[in-house]
Amino acid sequence: MTGSGAELPNQGNAASAHPPAIMYTALMKHNAETIEKLVLMQYNTFQIRRKIVSILLSIAMILYGVFTFHTGMITSYFCLFLGCVMIAGLNVRAKSNARKILAQLSGKYPSSEYYFSEAGFRDSKKSGEIPYSNLIRLIDDRKYLYLYITKESAYMVNNSSVYGEGGLDGLKELLSEKSGQKWSSPSTFWNFNINSLRELLGSRSSGFEGERLNDHHRF
Repeated sequence: MTGSGAELPNQGNAASAHPPAIMYTALMKHNAETIEKLVLMQYNTFQIRRKIVSILLSIAMILYGVFTFHTGMITSYFCLFLGCVMIAGLNVRAKSNARKILAQLSGKYPSSEYYFSEAGFRDSKKSGEIPYSNLIRLIDDRKYLYLYITKESAYMVNNSSVYGEGGLDGLKELLSEKSGQKWSSPSTFWNFNINSLRELLGSRSSGFEGERLNDHHRF
C-alpha cells in the first residue's frame, strides 16, 4: 500500500536474509585487566622498536653511571638516575592510555560475541562482516587472541570460549589461512630478532590512541 511505509523485499534484501554459515563462535567479556592488557599488547606489538631503543639507552646510562660512580662526577649520578627512571617508565604511556579508556567506560565494560564464517567475521552487536583480508596481525598469548585490523584497532577473543570444529586450533588455522597472516607470540625484548627489526624499520606507527581503540574495537 502506498504511504504505509512498508516495502517489498528486493533480491538484495532476500539475499541478505541468509547470512553466511557460521563455522566458529567466540566470546569476549572485558574487565579492567583485559582493557589494560589490550592496550599494552598494542604498544608492545607496534611500538616495540621504540621500547627496545629506550631499554638500550637506559642500560647504557646505568652502566656509565656504575663504572664512573667512583669519580663522583655529577654526570655519573645523573645518568644512573635517568637510566633507572627510563627503565621504570617503559609502559607509562600505555598504562596512561588504558586509564583514559577505563575512565571513559565508567565501569561499563563491553562484551562481544563473534561469529566466524568462511569469508569473514562479525560482532553480534554490529552490522556487517569484516573480511579476513582486513587482518594485518594475529597474536596469541595463550589466553586471548588479538585480531588487528589496523595498528590501533584490534578484536580480542577469549581462547577458552571458542566453539566449532577443531576448537581454538581450528579457528586459528582458519584465520591464518584466510588472512595470509602467521600467528605470533607477544613481542618482548627477548624474542625480538632481526626479522622483527626489518619489519619494524619499514613501518612507523603514530602511536596508540585510546579513543580510536574505543571506537574501532567495537566496544
